[in-house]
Amino acid sequence: MMRPVPSPGRKGSAAWLTVNVPRRPPPTIEAVAYFVVSEGLANIAKHAQASQAEVFVQRSGDRLHVIVTDDGVKLHAEETGAQPSPAATKPYGCSVKY
Repeated sequence: MMRPVPSPGRKGSAAWLTVNVPRRPPPTIEAVAYFVVSEGLANIAKHAQASQAEVFVQRSGDRLHVIVTDDGVKLHAEETGAQPSPAATKPYGCSVKY
């Protein structure tokens, strides 16, 4: 199921949520997923200048996959003074066994 999620306080931005989980995971796994999504969306709001973000939550076997992506800009190392990281060009997320 894919549906838009309102983004309070962010005019012109939207978050899309896709969830493919047949049943709720245990509370600990659910909390990990919540914090991954929360941190990902907070970083997008602060840094990405994105007009939309997408959150994918899917169970595959004994793993819960959580992925957060956006259509915003990617900061280059020279702009931030940070060391280049391969993760800077990839979606943010995690995979948790349960």
